[in-house]
Amino acid sequence: MKFLITDYFFKSIPIEKNKKVLDKLYFFYNTIKNYKILSYNLPKGFWIKKIAGANSLYEFRVDSGDRIFFLLNSFSRDDIEGNLIFLIYSSHDMAIKKAKRKEIDESSLKEFIIFDQEDNIESIDENFFNYNNLITYEIIDDSHFIENFYNKKYKYYYLNDEQYSCLVDLPPHFIAGSAGSGKSTITLRKLLNLEENYEFYDISKILYLTANRYLKDNSFEQYLEFRKEGKKIADFFTLKEFICQKLQVSPKQIVEFNKFKEFFLLSYPNRRKFNLSIEEIYSEINGIIKGLMIKGNADNWNRNLNQRTITLEDYLNLSSKYSTLDKENRMFFYEVCLKFNQWLDDNNLFDLNDLSLTLLKKDIQFDFIIIDEVQDLTELQIFALTSLVKNKENLFLAGDIHQMINATFFNFERMKNLFYSKYNKKVNIKILSKNYRSCKKIVDLANYFAELRSSYIGNLGSDDYKEIAIQKDGEVNLTGINLPLLEKAQNDANTAIVVSDTKTKAELLEQLNNKHRVFSIQEIKGLEYSNIICYNLSSTYKSQWEKIFSKATKHDQKYRKYFNIFYVGITRAQENLIIMESNIENNKVLKELHNFLTPNNNINITKNNNDTLNEKEDWLKEGIKLYKLEQLEEAQYAFEKAGEPTWILERDLENDISQLNFRNAITKLSNKSLKSKEVSYRKLIIDTAIENNLFFTAAECNRSFGIAYKDKEIKEGIKRGVLENKYTQKELQKIIQLYKEKKDSNFVGDLLLKMKRFNEALVFYQNLNNIPGVRLARCGILEDYFKNLPNFQDKIAELDEIILNKNINSFDKKDKLSALQRALLVKNDPILFEMIMYLGGNLNTFVKGKELVPFYCLYTMKLSKELQSKFLDIFIRFNFNFNNKLFFPMYLKNILIFKLLIHKKVFDLNIYQDMLDEMLNNLADISNNNLEKRKLILYKNIIKNYKNKKENL
Repeated sequence: MKFLITDYFFKSIPIEKNKKVLDKLYFFYNTIKNYKILSYNLPKGFWIKKIAGANSLYEFRVDSGDRIFFLLNSFSRDDIEGNLIFLIYSSHDMAIKKAKRKEIDESSLKEFIIFDQEDNIESIDENFFNYNNLITYEIIDDSHFIENFYNKKYKYYYLNDEQYSCLVDLPPHFIAGSAGSGKSTITLRKLLNLEENYEFYDISKILYLTANRYLKDNSFEQYLEFRKEGKKIADFFTLKEFICQKLQVSPKQIVEFNKFKEFFLLSYPNRRKFNLSIEEIYSEINGIIKGLMIKGNADNWNRNLNQRTITLEDYLNLSSKYSTLDKENRMFFYEVCLKFNQWLDDNNLFDLNDLSLTLLKKDIQFDFIIIDEVQDLTELQIFALTSLVKNKENLFLAGDIHQMINATFFNFERMKNLFYSKYNKKVNIKILSKNYRSCKKIVDLANYFAELRSSYIGNLGSDDYKEIAIQKDGEVNLTGINLPLLEKAQNDANTAIVVSDTKTKAELLEQLNNKHRVFSIQEIKGLEYSNIICYNLSSTYKSQWEKIFSKATKHDQKYRKYFNIFYVGITRAQENLIIMESNIENNKVLKELHNFLTPNNNINITKNNNDTLNEKEDWLKEGIKLYKLEQLEEAQYAFEKAGEPTWILERDLENDISQLNFRNAITKLSNKSLKSKEVSYRKLIIDTAIENNLFFTAAECNRSFGIAYKDKEIKEGIKRGVLENKYTQKELQKIIQLYKEKKDSNFVGDLLLKMKRFNEALVFYQNLNNIPGVRLARCGILEDYFKNLPNFQDKIAELDEIILNKNINSFDKKDKLSALQRALLVKNDPILFEMIMYLGGNLNTFVKGKELVPFYCLYTMKLSKELQSKFLDIFIRFNFNFNNKLFFPMYLKNILIFKLLIHKKVFDLNIYQDMLDEMLNNLADISNNNLEKRKLILYKNIIKNYKNKKENL
C-alpha cells in the first residue's frame, strides 16, 4: 500500500498543533503499514469511521477535538495494491462549531464538507477528494514524519492519472505541458524508473538533458534525494555543458545571445535603420538560418549537414510558417549570418549550432535520452541529440509549447515529422492539461487568450490546448501606470516586473530609482513568481494589436509573436497578476479580456513573510536561481538584498579554483570585500592544488601567501612527483630554487636525492652537518659504480667508520690521516679507497707529511703485487699526474715501480728521454762506472727498449 498526503493537509494544521498532529498521524501510519488493516485495536481516544454516502472516505478521530480525513482506494499501480491518502486535518474547537463551514482557515477552498448539528458529516463534495485534482505527495520513508515534511526542499509527488500514463504508455514520448504541469517531475520519474530497472530495460547509459543550470541542478538534487541504492547510470547536463565535455570546448568559446549582441553592435553601428530588434535578428539566425533542418520546399529533415547554414535559396523560399521576413530582409539576415560565422572563425569561437554539427560526427551513444524543455533547442540541436540514442524508441522529450518566444523557433508539428520521416516512428504525444502552480483566474485568462490567438492568427498544431487549474487562490488586477507600486515590487523577492523588450525596459528603468527587477520577455522565460506585474505588454504594440483585431492578419504568423509575448508574461504569475498599462481606455487587448480583469487602482503588494531572516532567505534563493540562469546583474542585486554581496564573486573564484585557474582566483581574492574570507580561500586554493597533484603550485601559493599550510604534505607530494618523473627539468629547477629561497636546505637535499643529483645533495647535507643525509647522498653517488658489488651495504657501513662523520678530506686529530689514507694504510682496501675517491677524495695529500698518497702506497707500503696493482689502477683512473718531471727523483728510487708505470702508460716517454739526455750530458765528464750515471743510462735504455718494442708491435 502507498501512503499519500495532500498539500492541503499541511496547510490545514495550525502551527501550534503541527507536532501533535504529525506524531499521531505517524502512529496511525505505522499501524496501517505494519498490520495492513484498519481494525487494529487503537488506543483510547483513537477511532476510525467510514463516511456514509462517500466513496472510500474515512474519518480518523485523533481525540475529541481533532480529526483527520483520508481516502482508502483499492486500485493498484506498480503492482502495489491500493493507496491511503491523508486529505485534511479538521479541528473542532468550540469557536468554529457551526452547521456549515470551511475547514482550512488559510485557504479559500470551496465548502467541500457540510456538518450537521452533531458535527457528523451530512454531505461532501467528492470532486475535492479526487487525488487527480490535488497536489499529493508520496510518503516514501518514515523520515517524512521525523523531519518537517512540508518544509523539505523536495517532495516526492504522487502522479495523477494523466501524468502516470506518460510513464507506462508506448514510447517514444513527447510530453507537452505548461510550467506547473509536472513535465520535469515526469522526466525525472522516468529516469528513476529506468535506472532502478536497468537490467530489465537492458540499458546502461542514460543522458538527462535540460535547458539551463538551474533546472539541471534541481533535477539532479531530486535525483539524489529520491533514487534507491544501486548502480548510477545517468548523466545530467545542460546542452552547453554536454557539448563542452564531449567536444573539449571551453564555455568561454561558446557564443550565445549576449556575445552575438556584442558582435552585432560592433559590426553594424547604424543598426537603428533596421525595424527588428537584435533579439529578433539573433532568433532568425540561430533558429532558422543555422538551426532549421529543412532542405528545399518540402517539410523534411534533410538539410545538408556538411554546411553551417541552410542554403540561401532554401531560406528565400521558406514559407511564412517558418520565417515571416520579406525577401529583402532575408537577404540581409543571411549576409549577417555569414559575417557572424566569419567572426566566430576569426576568434576561435563557436555557437551551439556549429558544435551540434560537430557532435554528429562523434561516436557518442546512449541507451536512453531524456530531454526536458526541448522547446529551447533548435531543430539542428534536437536532431544532433536524438541521433545519439541507439534505439529511437528510447527517447523521452518534454516541452512547454506555449513558450515559443525564444530564439529556436520550435515547432510541435515538426517534432512529429522528425520521428515519422527520419526515424520511422510515430511519437506518442501526451498533453498535460492540469496546472498545479498558477491560480485559477490566471489559468482561465491564459486559456481564453490562447483561444484568441487561435481565432485571430490560427494555430500551428497542438500548441493551443487548454489547461485546468488546481490552485484556486489568486487575483488578476488591472491598473494604470503606478511607479510607487513598481518601486515597492522591486524590493520583493517574490515579485517581478515584466516588459516586452529591452527598449521598453530601458525606458522604464529611466523612470525608476532602482534599476533592477525589470525583466524582458526573453529574460523572464523560465522564471515564475507569486506576483507578476506586466508593464505595457499590450500598449507597447498598440498599432499591431489594432491590426490583429481588425482581422486583417488571419494566418499571418509574424503577428503570432505579440500573442506569445503577452501569454508568456501573464503565465509567469502563480498567485497574483497585475496588468499595468498606460493605455487602458483604447486598448483592444484589454477590451477583449475585460471579463477576466479586475480594475483596481489601490493594489498593494504584501510580502509573504515580514520576518527579516526569511526575507533574506528568499532573496538568496532568488539570487542563486538567477545566477544559474546567467542573469548576473539581477542575481547580484538579489544577493545584495540577501546580505551576501560577494556571493557571485565567491562562486566565480571557486569556479576558477575548481578549474585550476589559480592565477585568476588569486587576483579575485585581492578584492577587499573578501578580506574576511581570504584565509579560507587561500587554503581552498592549496587544498585543490594538492587534490590535483599540483604540489609545486601549492608550494608557490604558500610562498605567495606567506604561509606554510600543509607544508609537510606538499613536500611529500613533490618528492613522489620527482620519483615518478612528473616534472620537467625546468620545473625541477624552479622547485629547487623555490626551496633554496625559503632556505629549506634539508628539503633541497632530499629533493636532490630523489632527483639522483647526489653530489649536490651531499654538499647541502655537509653544510648542514646532516649526517643521515650525508650518508644517503654518499650511498647514492656510489650505487651506480658499485651496484654489482655483493656486499655493497657492508662496505658502506665500513666507509662510515672510516670517514668518521667528517669532511671526506679532513684529517683526524688522532691518527693524522684522512679517510682516503685510512682506507689505504689501515684497511689496505682498494674498494673502500675507490669509494672515497668517487666521493671526492684527494690523492694529492701527504701521508703523515711525507709522501703523496700514490707514492706512499707504491714506495713505502709493503703491499702484495696484486694489491699494489689495484691501487695503481685507481690512481690512474682518477687521473693522478705521474707525468710530472718533479716526481722523477722518486722514480729513480725503484726501477721496478718505474717499469710498472711505463707499462701502465702513464708517462710521456719523450719528456723523460729528453730529461735523461740532459742529465747525462751534465755527467759527460764522469766515468760510465759512476753509479748515478749508470742508473741514468739504465733508465734511458729501459725507455728506449720499450719504445722499440712498441714500434715493432
